[in-house]
Amino acid sequence: MYRLNTDLRTGVIEVVIGGFWTDADVASYRVALAREVEAVRATGRPQLTLYDYTHAVIQSQETVAKLAQMARENPLKTRKTAIFTGGQLARRQACRIAEAGDHIQQFDDREAAIAWLRA
Repeated sequence: MYRLNTDLRTGVIEVVIGGFWTDADVASYRVALAREVEAVRATGRPQLTLYDYTHAVIQSQETVAKLAQMARENPLKTRKTAIFTGGQLARRQACRIAEAGDHIQQFDDREAAIAWLRA
């Protein structure tokens, strides 16, 4: 459902989203992301999060609401979060999540997302 790849050198946690998420997937993701954030914090760097929503299927409204709530709460104090996707419907869902916080921006491609994170 998701894959996490953390670059401790830059503090970027990349999350590749896939499949249709259940409540258990959201809960598991929250725990896994917290572990990655702690690993980045141990380096003294603030974490930046890059979401690849390109291969995600359209999620239930309940799942999108839970992810948006998590973004709104920003429990892991992510400094910047970039979401990128190419699909039209997935873009709408990504935008809904991005609207949840000032620290989140949605992009149409990976390069623009990475440039914004590094700025």
